[in-house]
Amino acid sequence: MGKSGMKKRCLRFFKKNYFQTEKGFTMIELIVTITVLAVIAAFTIPSLLGFVDDAKAKDCRSKTNDIKRSYTDLVVDKGVEVPTKYRSFSIVDKIVIDKYGGETQVLDTEDETGSKVEKVYKGICPSGGIYLIQFVDTEESKGTEVEMHILCSCEGHTSDKAGVTHIAIRTLENDIKSDNSFIVSYFNAHPTSTLDSTGKNFAPDVQKILEFLGVDTKTTCSWRIEKIGEDYNIYWTETFIDDLPEGSEIYVTKYNVSTGKFYHAKTEVGVHSDGEKDIKHIETNANWIEDK
Repeated sequence: MGKSGMKKRCLRFFKKNYFQTEKGFTMIELIVTITVLAVIAAFTIPSLLGFVDDAKAKDCRSKTNDIKRSYTDLVVDKGVEVPTKYRSFSIVDKIVIDKYGGETQVLDTEDETGSKVEKVYKGICPSGGIYLIQFVDTEESKGTEVEMHILCSCEGHTSDKAGVTHIAIRTLENDIKSDNSFIVSYFNAHPTSTLDSTGKNFAPDVQKILEFLGVDTKTTCSWRIEKIGEDYNIYWTETFIDDLPEGSEIYVTKYNVSTGKFYHAKTEVGVHSDGEKDIKHIETNANWIEDK
């Protein structure tokens, strides 16, 4: 074979392989590649997500422990004689807001040992969980002492999980007790004894307080606030009653603001008129059982 023949064969070989390369993968090669990648992803993605979730849970626990340590340090710096008997949410506010950039619906102004034992915070947990911080009395050998408990709404982040019902009720209570309460201003301006989540006029303003903390108010819960003299009862159900027929049975938690006691009962969905249309509400006439 002469040089010209060899040259032609080389050119044909080059063109054939060059254009095959330019065409990329064949359909079969693409299917095989995608299948292999899908199998790898099926095994690796869950473990990677689990690793990320575990890391966030550890970070959350680390932050809760640091809040407790920081609280003790600040109480000691304050010169409190018996730090283990002291409770102050203004100090907790300082730690959560100043140190971690967290948020709370109502800031505390009191800085003394008092009767308030729980408060809700957000913006600290890396998974978006809500914190319920409690001061719990414990009987020790030398008398009653106070322990700080921090509960996160994310599963597995803390030894106990903060339930949405508990968080929501405490949030509404915080507003009622605040100096510029939305809820109290409503009752002061209207000749009524109840405020329902299903109402269209003022209820949306109260819903914003709950949505601020990440509570789903549009599909998973309903509430009623009842004013009796200067006292308030808060009723909460983890059932969205707007679309339920009248008389539907629901499980409800009741909280009395003045006594701080919780109750529970099975009650029903009721209906009343606001003068223009029918409004669903939680029936409060029930056999309430006190939580122990």
